[in-house]
Amino acid sequence: MKKKILFNIIQNTFVGLAITITVTLFTTGFISVGAFIASFLKAYVINFIACLIIPTDKLTSLTCKRFKCNPDGLLAKIVNVLYCDVCYVTVISVVMFILELGFSNMAFQAWKSVYLPLLVVGFVVGFLMGAISMKISGMLSKEK
Repeated sequence: MKKKILFNIIQNTFVGLAITITVTLFTTGFISVGAFIASFLKAYVINFIACLIIPTDKLTSLTCKRFKCNPDGLLAKIVNVLYCDVCYVTVISVVMFILELGFSNMAFQAWKSVYLPLLVVGFVVGFLMGAISMKISGMLSKEK
């Protein structure tokens, strides 16, 4: 459990920064360091809570059993990143746009305009940084 929490903390840092940068570039542009940090921290907290609630590991395990693929193989890693990406990026982006713009048509339109790029960025960063995050969390938790 400690390793999973550490992994979420580390992985969320990488993905949260990438998502915050993407949203900033696609919407308001860079306003200030303070606004960027505040957005990152909000996204980070939302994502951390989502990681604790949404059982992406179980979804991956069920999918691997269903399609008879190796749970430690590349396909399982891709499936896991896809589940994490779709679940967490959706939750983060929807909540952030509602927090910033309220529950409105404008929030929905803004969210819709950046959702696909966010999914792509989230997947790429999640996939590339997953192994690094796992290694760091293993070292910090002293678990293999």
